Amino acid sequence: MRVLLFGKVSYYAMDTGLRIKLVREHRGLTQQKLGEMLGYGKSSANRIAQYEMGYRSPKANRLKEIAKAMNLSLIHISEPTRH
Repeated sequence: MRVLLFGKVSYYAMDTGLRIKLVREHRGLTQQKLGEMLGYGKSSANRIAQYEMGYRSPKANRLKEIAKAMNLSLIHISEPTRH
């Protein structure tokens, strides 16, 4: 089993918002840029920040769009498998 570690936190112990943040940063995207890719307009950075901090949870269809924008499968954003 391969477990990715970010600091001392296992990728598998993270919530969806933190996974979005780590992948976004790894991809070199700002909150603003990711939000614009998703069509959020002026509230781009704010909406992504809300997801990442856990104030809001993206609905299933939006989670699919986030995964697609970051070139990931949905499972890696929502509930990564352990392999």
